Amino acid sequence: DPDGGARFVLEQLAALMRRDTSIELHVLGHSAGSIFLAPIVQALTSKGAIPNGPMKGEKGHNQTIATCTLWAPACTVDLFKQAYLPAITSSAI
Repeated sequence: DPDGGARFVLEQLAALMRRDTSIELHVLGHSAGSIFLAPIVQALTSKGAIPNGPMKGEKGHNQTIATCTLWAPACTVDLFKQAYLPAITSSAI
């Protein structure tokens, strides 16, 4: 939801990371947390228009995540490939 709380926090976090490049972000999710974090990871780490996945059509923030830990992730393989794998392969995580 563009007006939701998670979107608000995402936008504030991205703005803070742009202002202070010394910020090191670490994300951790357990079970359904991997589903909740997927669009956040995708939006933070993508460059330009996001082609697929939960944030399709949105503009990425081109930030990096120092570490991403998923314990017993409940996300599907497709969601992982759309949201997490591009960040890993581009070294944004």
